[in-house]
Amino acid sequence: MKVSIYAARTLGRALLATALATVLTACAQAPAQNAPRAQVTVEPLGWSEAQWEQDSRFHCPTDQFLIARRHKGDEYQKGWTAYQCGKAFQFQAIPIKDPKLIREVHEAAGIEFICPENQVMTGREHDGDENGATRYYCGTPYDYWDRPLQVKPDKWFWTPDENIEHTAACPQNMFMIGRYHKGDEEEPSRYLCARVF
Repeated sequence: MKVSIYAARTLGRALLATALATVLTACAQAPAQNAPRAQVTVEPLGWSEAQWEQDSRFHCPTDQFLIARRHKGDEYQKGWTAYQCGKAFQFQAIPIKDPKLIREVHEAAGIEFICPENQVMTGREHDGDENGATRYYCGTPYDYWDRPLQVKPDKWFWTPDENIEHTAACPQNMFMIGRYHKGDEEEPSRYLCARVF
C-alpha cells in the first residue's frame, strides 16, 4: 500500500505529538524525589524585634521560615533573642504549607531537635529558664506543581555560649532545620541548616 508524503508527514507529526504528551505527563506525575530540581534561593528578610528569651514566642509570617537566631544572656537577667526569616524562590515564590508544632523538648537535657523529613523550621517558643519547655514548629516547602520539595541537610555548626552575644545564621540560600543545646546559658548551642531542591 502506498502512502502519500503528505499523509506520512501528518502521521509522523501525530505520533511525535503523542510521544511528547506522554513524556510531559510522566514528568508532571513523577515522584518529587525522582524529579530533576533547581536549588531554591533564599531572600533574607529583616530581623524581628528582640524579645526576652523567658516565655518567648516567635513564628515567621506566612510562607516564611527561620534562617538565623541572635541571642545574649540569661533568661532571668534580661537575656534576649531575635530571629530572621526568609522567603524562598524557585522560578517563583515558594509556599511553606501546614506549619505546625512538631515537638516540645527540655533543652537542659541536651535533646537534639530536627524538623521531620522535607520540612523547615518556621517558629520557636520557650518557657522559663533552661529547664523550661522549648517548642519547635516546622512546615513543608512546595514547588510550582504543588509537590513537596526536597530538603537536604548540611553540617551542624556550633555557636558560642548562650550568655555571649552571638548570631547563628544559616549560609546563603539555606534554611534552618535543627537546633541542639544542653545545660544553661554557660553552654554553647549548635544548629543545622539545609538546602532545598
